[in-house]
Amino acid sequence: MLKRRRTARFKRNVRNASPNRRRITLKNIHKKILHRRRQFAMIQVEEPAAQP
Repeated sequence: MLKRRRTARFKRNVRNASPNRRRITLKNIHKKILHRRRQFAMIQVEEPAAQP
């Protein structure tokens, strides 16, 4: 099971950033989120197979 991420500090940093920086940062964090979702999906798929 993946741990919950704390995003409040990140969101505050993004809000105070310049528009270009904000766009880049949001794109990066979005890629991270998608990656974590895919990881979580793989874990979910493997769990039923792991139990006999």
